[in-house]
Amino acid sequence: MNLLRSLVTQAVTLVFVLLSVLLMVAVVLGATGVSDKILLAYVNEELRAVRQSLSQRIKDPVELEKALEQVRLELEKSYGLDRPWYERIPSLILRVLTLDLGYSRTITSFDGSRKVADIIMERLPYSLLLVTTAVVISAVAGINF
Repeated sequence: MNLLRSLVTQAVTLVFVLLSVLLMVAVVLGATGVSDKILLAYVNEELRAVRQSLSQRIKDPVELEKALEQVRLELEKSYGLDRPWYERIPSLILRVLTLDLGYSRTITSFDGSRKVADIIMERLPYSLLLVTTAVVISAVAGINF
């Protein structure tokens, strides 16, 4: 019974620490404006790609700028930049916990997927094997020496 109580206590503590760390990281990134800078960089990068594709179809510069402004507003809304940072914290924490981290720009999974969740889940077994092996080796070395 003591073992079960200890495991439950440790599990609750682990969840509490995880949520606390996620909250602190979200607050630091939001309050300092770093998250806004990162998201604005994503918006600007996507806007450059849209500009290149639209410039081939829309020849009038004024019309092109109006279309780009509309796309920019839609992108800012989709990234939540139309809301203050503290209103975005719950959705940020939920996305991190569910591994909804978007798409990678450079790394792909072995089957070619660019979803960050797929990349993490694909490499997780190897990471666990590496950590487990290291713990076993250090435990054996610690007992024998």
